[in-house]
Amino acid sequence: MKRCNQDEEKQKIVCKKQCSTKSWADLDLDLLGEVKKKLYWGDHARFSVVCKTWLAAEHEKRAGDVLPWWLMMYHEDSEDWMITYHLYQPLNLDQPEITRSINLNDFFDSSTVHEATPLVYFDGCLCLSMYHIDFTRTHFLIVSILDNSSFTLPQFHHPNVRPDWNMNRLIAVSTCPASSDCVFLAIFVVNSSQWTVGIFRHGDAHWTTTQFDFQQPLFCPRGRDVVFIRGLFYFLCHGRRLASYDIASGDLNLNSYSMPANCEGGEHNMRFFALDGELMLMYYDPKVRRNVLTTYDSSSKLWVPLKCLGDRSLFISRYSVYVDYMNYYRASPNKIYYQQHGTCYVYNVENGLLESTSSGLKNWDGLDYGASFSMWVEPPALLSKKIKVNITEYDIGMIERSSAN
Repeated sequence: MKRCNQDEEKQKIVCKKQCSTKSWADLDLDLLGEVKKKLYWGDHARFSVVCKTWLAAEHEKRAGDVLPWWLMMYHEDSEDWMITYHLYQPLNLDQPEITRSINLNDFFDSSTVHEATPLVYFDGCLCLSMYHIDFTRTHFLIVSILDNSSFTLPQFHHPNVRPDWNMNRLIAVSTCPASSDCVFLAIFVVNSSQWTVGIFRHGDAHWTTTQFDFQQPLFCPRGRDVVFIRGLFYFLCHGRRLASYDIASGDLNLNSYSMPANCEGGEHNMRFFALDGELMLMYYDPKVRRNVLTTYDSSSKLWVPLKCLGDRSLFISRYSVYVDYMNYYRASPNKIYYQQHGTCYVYNVENGLLESTSSGLKNWDGLDYGASFSMWVEPPALLSKKIKVNITEYDIGMIERSSAN
């Protein structure tokens, strides 16, 4: 009996030592992820305070799935006409998570193409345009940054734009470019008064174009931003005009509005976008040295200052606007993270003041912004969900066929 008790005591000691070598902090991160999936939202905060490992797991999961990723794109000036882009996730900027290249020779005869410029980023797609060498046609290529699938649009015919250095061109989409209900808009303005507006939908054989010849010089588009809300494409024009194009009727209207005080700077100081189905304008006021976020009141035709984004923050770059709905990993709500000239500026929405020139998000501030084009993009986890909602089986088949080619 005594011998039996001694064996039990030894077994308890062995078990205790074995257990002491493992702790809750040593659990595999994938296992922690499965545990977290079983929790209610209110228990997430308790999950993150168990220990430092669990806190890090919580941050890593949130940052990778919800924080915007950074896209850097390089256009190599070579006979190969290669375009390379890198996708960086917020917690690992030492090496890109995704690197892909696009050979334009696979789609076009480079001897007949003058230049390639990304005009639009929307829902994980880059929309590139290429002038034909005679400057009377433009080619379009749409590339998904998730899987590098791609497709082209028919050539867009327009007046010769080469002699007119003041020519304006815009391209926009109504929704995910790969979606069957997407409407593409292209506008070319020559000599300030000759407008060529084109509409294209998947399944069309060519662009449907309309010429607008105005007797007096019209105010040209201001900047590259185009917003689509409830069947209308909106864009700003010089001379305090808000232009709208109705895709159903084909009407092009320009309405005057009162420009906010001290908002007469260059396009690089303004961003025009949509938030919650409303037109938004962010501009820099040099008089008070602060950024001002405004929303458009169509009844009074005034831009009204917006002081609160609630629990959201805005990530803005030259080519994209991303809205973050959560407060986590040192990304504070009611802030604007504005990437410009190789620096991330953080502004307080409530007072418009610059709070920091450091994003506070790991080493984003040390990232090389020397790419030809760079921008915030939605994290792949969110993009894949949006694409699943927007893309039909017809669209998926179309993209797969273009990828195979």
